[in-house]
Amino acid sequence: MAEQEPYNDETADQAPQQLFTITVQLPQSDPSTFQIQASASETINEIKQSIIEQPSTCQYSCFHLEYNGKALNDFAELSSVEGLQAESDFKLVQNPYSEREARVHVTRLLDFLHGGASIGPGGETQFELLQLEDEANQPAPLSGDAVHAAVSMVDLAPKPKSPVTASLKRLALSAWNPVPSDLRLRGHLLYLIATTLEGDNLHITSTINGFYVSNSSSSKFDPSIKSGCEVFHSLSPLLKAQSPLFKAHYSKLEAYMNTRDAILTVPLVNAAPAVSWLAHKQTLTADPIRVQRPFLEHGFDLNESLRDWNEEIQNTREMPVTPLPERILRSRLLAKTLYDFAAAAAKGAELLVKGELIPLNPTEDRDAQMYIYGNIFFSHGLDGVGTFHREGGDDAAHKAVALDVNGVKALSSLDVDKLCTLGTCVVDYCGERIVAQSIVPGIFKARPEGESQIIYGGVDGRDVVADDKDCGELFAKVAQTMRLKRHAVFEKEEDRRKELELSVETKGLAGADGRTYILDLYRLTPVDIAFLENECGPENLGSFENRGSSEAVESDKYPHRMVALRYELVEGFWEQKLNTYVQDKMQQEDKEAAAKKEQATIKDTPPEPTQSHDRAASLDSDGFTKVAAEGDTEAESDKFVAAKGEADVPETDANEERRIDISGFKLLFNPDTFTARYPETLTEEDRKAKEEDEQLVRSLSTHLHEVVIPKLVEDLRDGALACPMDGAALSKLLHKRGINLRCLGQVLKLAREGTAVSKCAAFVKVGTRSVIARSVKHILSRSMRAQPFAVVRFAIAYYLNCLFSDKAEAVVDPEVANLYKDALHFKKWTPASAKAQIEKEVSRRFRYTLPENWSVDVAGAPLLREICLAFGIQLAARDYFATLQQKLTNGHAEEPQTATAAKKSKKAKKEAAIAAAAIVEPARTQRFIPDDITAILPVVKDSAPHSGLAEEALEAGRLTLAQGQKELGMELLAEALSLHEQIYGVLHPRAARGYSHLSLLYSNLDDKLLAADLSRKAVIVAERTLGLDNHETVLFYLNLALLEHANGATKQALAYIQHALSKWRVIYGEDHPDMITTMNNTAVMLQSLRMFKDSLAWFEKSAEVCIAVFGPDSLNAATLYFQIAQAMAMAGQHRECINKMRDSFNIFKRELGADNKNTKEAEFWLSQLTQNAVQLAKQARLEATRSTGAGRSTSLASRVASMQKMHATSTTVQEKEAAAVSATVKPLANVSNKTVEELVKYITGNTDEAPKKSKNKKARPMNFHK
Repeated sequence: MAEQEPYNDETADQAPQQLFTITVQLPQSDPSTFQIQASASETINEIKQSIIEQPSTCQYSCFHLEYNGKALNDFAELSSVEGLQAESDFKLVQNPYSEREARVHVTRLLDFLHGGASIGPGGETQFELLQLEDEANQPAPLSGDAVHAAVSMVDLAPKPKSPVTASLKRLALSAWNPVPSDLRLRGHLLYLIATTLEGDNLHITSTINGFYVSNSSSSKFDPSIKSGCEVFHSLSPLLKAQSPLFKAHYSKLEAYMNTRDAILTVPLVNAAPAVSWLAHKQTLTADPIRVQRPFLEHGFDLNESLRDWNEEIQNTREMPVTPLPERILRSRLLAKTLYDFAAAAAKGAELLVKGELIPLNPTEDRDAQMYIYGNIFFSHGLDGVGTFHREGGDDAAHKAVALDVNGVKALSSLDVDKLCTLGTCVVDYCGERIVAQSIVPGIFKARPEGESQIIYGGVDGRDVVADDKDCGELFAKVAQTMRLKRHAVFEKEEDRRKELELSVETKGLAGADGRTYILDLYRLTPVDIAFLENECGPENLGSFENRGSSEAVESDKYPHRMVALRYELVEGFWEQKLNTYVQDKMQQEDKEAAAKKEQATIKDTPPEPTQSHDRAASLDSDGFTKVAAEGDTEAESDKFVAAKGEADVPETDANEERRIDISGFKLLFNPDTFTARYPETLTEEDRKAKEEDEQLVRSLSTHLHEVVIPKLVEDLRDGALACPMDGAALSKLLHKRGINLRCLGQVLKLAREGTAVSKCAAFVKVGTRSVIARSVKHILSRSMRAQPFAVVRFAIAYYLNCLFSDKAEAVVDPEVANLYKDALHFKKWTPASAKAQIEKEVSRRFRYTLPENWSVDVAGAPLLREICLAFGIQLAARDYFATLQQKLTNGHAEEPQTATAAKKSKKAKKEAAIAAAAIVEPARTQRFIPDDITAILPVVKDSAPHSGLAEEALEAGRLTLAQGQKELGMELLAEALSLHEQIYGVLHPRAARGYSHLSLLYSNLDDKLLAADLSRKAVIVAERTLGLDNHETVLFYLNLALLEHANGATKQALAYIQHALSKWRVIYGEDHPDMITTMNNTAVMLQSLRMFKDSLAWFEKSAEVCIAVFGPDSLNAATLYFQIAQAMAMAGQHRECINKMRDSFNIFKRELGADNKNTKEAEFWLSQLTQNAVQLAKQARLEATRSTGAGRSTSLASRVASMQKMHATSTTVQEKEAAAVSATVKPLANVSNKTVEELVKYITGNTDEAPKKSKNKKARPMNFHK
C-alpha cells in the first residue's frame, strides 16, 4: 500500500502551530492594506483566496504576492517563506492578464453583482432569515399557541432569492468576439458590453494590461481606447468612473456584503450544492450572461471543458503521501478532481437519457449501447449482453453497478500503491441507471485474436481465468485488508485449477499507459447465503435466467441473486472473533503462568518482556480488539495485539498493556463461495477447503440474521439507539451495523413483535415509509425507462395522484399525446392497482407485508418527500395535503419571527397570505397536476473516498482530551479544523460534520462561544450541501439552539428550535421520540424567560409524546410529571400540580423503591406543594371574612407571600432533561435544605427578578443531538 504517514502526536508536532499576522499592501488607496491571520501550514494561495473573497478587495483577481521584493510561490506554505516574521508585510503586485484570467475576472464580478451567489439552483441557506435583530424587544418564538400550530410544506422550500439592487442593466460578451488573430497578437483578449443604469452602452476591450472603454458600437468595430478614458486593471473601477449610479449602488452592495459571513456566499467548488425537492417557481428575466456562462468558464472553443479524467485521477493518486503537507495537497486535489468528474458525469447522463448522445454501437440493442461524452465512458446499468442472466438479469445488473461503486470507494480508501481504480459513479435519472467511468487507456484498441487486456480474473465470464503474478501481488494487498482468502477457481476447459486472491469476477487490466487497473468490484464480500437460500429460491441458477423480464415482476421471489454482505458486517464479525481469540489466549497464558509458579522450586528468571509497539491495538467501543492491518510497515505489527489487563488476571496492573501473539489467528472469507463453478470431482484438499469456506460464510450470514439484526431491535427498544428521523438516517444506521437494506423487512417484523411495540413504533413508521418509497422508485423506473422525456411529468403527476388520492385522472397535453401515442401506458394505472403494485413490490424486495391502512397511516408529506428524494422529483412548493384555510394558518405559525417580520401587522400578514394564495393556488380538481413537476434531478452515487487524515486528527484530539491533556488536545482540535478546511474546503458535507464534532468537544471544554461559532458554520454548510430539510441539518440546528441558550441568547435559540421543529414535523410527523427532549428544552428555555404558561404547554406536549412512546406508568413519564407539576405551580395551577406530583411519586416508589433518591425528592415536593395548597385555602377563607381595606391589603400581601413560596417549591430539574428519553432516571436535585430565596433562584435559573443573558445559562436544557 502507499506509505501514508499516520496522524499522531508526533505528526502534529511536525506541523508548526505558529500564527502569522500578514499585512498585504494594496495598489489602491481605499483600502490601502488588508490584514489576515494565518497558520504556518497555510499556503500563499489560501491567502490570495482570502483577498479575492473579501468584498472590499474582490476586484483583485490576477496578481501575485511578494515578500522582501521576492515573488512567492502560490503553493508554498508560510512556514517555508524565508525570513518570515510573526508580523510581516506582503505586497500585492498585479499580473498581466491571460484570456482565462480575464474570463475569471468577469465571472467573479458578475457573481459579486448578483449578491455573491453563482448563477444556478441549489446551495441555498435560510440561516440569515432566522436572525433576531433586536432580540430584547422581540416576542419569544414558540410562545402562545405555537405548540398547537400546524406546519406547512412550503417552509421546506428555499425562500426565493431577494433580488439584489441592480448596479448595471447588463454586462455581457459583445458580438465582436472572438478576438481576431492580429488583434490577439496586440494583447486583446475579450470584448465586453456594459449597459449602465443611466442607459449608456459601454463597449469595453479587455487586454493583457486591463480594461478600457473602446470606440466600438453595435454597428462599428473600433477596439481602440476612447478619448479621455484610461486603462484600469479591474473592471469595477472602470465602471465606477463611467457611471455615478454604478458607483453608488456598488458601494451599498459592498457594505451589505461586508455584513454577511463569507460562508453564506462563497460558491461551492468541492461539493454539489443541495437542491431541494420543493422549489418556488422563479420569475425568469432576460439575461444574456446565462447563455454566455459556459463560454466564460471554458473559453470560446470549450476546450477547457475537455479533460483527460483518467490521467488526472491517476496522476493525483500518484502524488507523494509524505510528508504531511504533501498528503494534504494530494487529498485536496483528489477530492476536487473526483467531484468535478461526478458533476460532469451527471450532466452527461442527463443528455444520454434525453437522447442527445450518439452511441458508439448504434446497431446493438439499446440496453447494450455505449457512449463517450466529455472523455467519460457511459453505459446502461442493465444486463444488455447477458452477463447477469443467471443472477437475475436487469435487476442483478442494477444492483451490481451500485456494489461496484462501493467497491471502488473502498479500494480508493485503501490506497494500494500501483493499483489503479477508475473514476466511477452511477447516475439515476428518469428511471434510467447510467454508469459513468473514466476511460482505461487502450480499452478500445483492437487486439489480435486470443489476446486480452485482462491479466487477472475471469476473461470470458468464468470459463477462462488469467492469473498474472505481478497483478496477483497487488490484489493480495487488497485481500489482506478486506479479509479475503486466496482460493482455487476452475476453468471450464479441462477443469484447470488456478488460485486467485479476489473473486473470479474481479478483473485486473493492463492499461496502455503501463498502469494496472482493477475493475468489476461487486464481489468484494461473500454472499448472504441464508437470504439466498430462503428468499431467492433453490440453488438451480438456471431458473433465474428470465429474471428482470416482465414475467419476473409477477414472481414472489426476491428479484436477483446479487445479495452480497456488507463490509461493516465482515469487519465486525472478524473483530469479534479476534477478541474471543485474544481473551482465550490470555486465559491460557494465565493458566500456564499460574501452573509454572506452583511447580517452581527455584526462583525463575522472569520472561523477557515483549517490546512495546507503536501500532498496538486498542479496545474499541464495542469491545473488539483492533490490530494493525497485515502488510503494514513493521513486520511484527500483525503478530501481536495489546490488551488492557483484566481484573481477574492475577498480579497484573490494571493499566498494564499485555502483548498477545495473534499470528495463529486466521479468519479469511472466500468471496466466490456459493457462486463459483466447481468440477464434479475435487481433490480432498479442495473439497475440505470448499466445506470450510461454506461453513464460515454461512456462520457470517447467520451472525447477521440471528445476532446483529435482533441486537439492533433490542437497542431500539431499550432506548440505547436513537430512532432515525427519515429514510436517509435509517439507511445510515443499518449500514453502520452492517445490515443490508434488503433485510429491512426482517427488522420491521421483529420491531412489531413483543410487548414493547410502542417503543419501536416510530422506527416502524420510518421503515415502512422507506420500503414504500424504494418500491415506488423501482416501479417508476420500470415504467419510465426509455420513455420520451416529454411524457415523464404527466406520468409522475398521475402516479402520485393514484398513490395519495382515492380518485385520479390522467391528464396529458393533446400535442404530447399525439406525438407519443405508444408511450401512454401509464394511463392504465388506477389508485387501487397502484397501491396493490406497491404492496407486491414491497413483499418481493423487502420480504415484508405492509400493514392494513398503510396508505392512510404512513402517507402524507413524509412519504411524498421520501419518494421525491429517491426518484429525483422536484415539486412546486405548495401544501399538497392541506386546505387553503390551513395554509393561511401555517403561513403565520411557522414563520420565523425576524425583526422584519415582527414589524408587519397581523392584518397586513393575512392580506398578503390571501393574495399569495390567490396567485399560487389556481382551481384544481386533483392533488397533483403536471405543472407541479418542476424538474427531474439526477441522483448521483459517487466513489469519492473520504480522507482519513482529518478524522484521524479529530480522533487524536479527542483521545488527548480524554487523557487530561487539555492544552495539547485543543491544539490538535485546531489542527483537525484546519485539515477539514484544507482537504474538503469550507463548503463540504464532511466539513459540516467536522464543525459539528468540534463544536461538541469545545462545548464539553466549556468554551461555549467558540462552540456556538463552529455550530453556526455547521448549520450553514449543512444547509448548502446536505439540504435545508436534511436530518443532519435539523440536528445541527437543535445543537446550535442549546449553545445559544447557554450563551444567554435564549430567544435566538427558540427561533432555531422553531425552525428545526417545522422541518422535523414535515420530515417525520408529530410524535417522534426524540421530540420529547426538544420539547423539554423548549419548555426550559421559556421557563428561563419567566413565560410559565407557555413553558407548561410545551411540557404537556412533551408528556403526550412520552406517554405514547413509553407508556403512562414509565420512569420517563414520571420524570415529566415531576417537571409538569413544577411548571403548573409556577403557572398558578396549584391543585393540578399536586395531582401530577403525586403521579410522579407513585411511579418512582413503585419502580425504584421508597429509598431511592428520586422517590424521596418527589415525596418532598409533594409535601411542600400540599402544605402550600392548604395555606392558600386558609388565606382564601380569611380573605372572604374580611371586608375592610386594611383586611384586603393584608390578604393580598399574604397571597403574594404564598405565591412566592409556591414558586419556591416548584422547580425544574435543570440538569435532567435527558431523562425524558432515557430509560434510567437520574437522581433529582437535592433541594430539601434550600431556603425560599434559593429555591426561587433554582427554579428560574436567575439571581435577579429580570433575567440577564449572562444568567440564563443556569437554566439550560441538556444533551446534544448526535
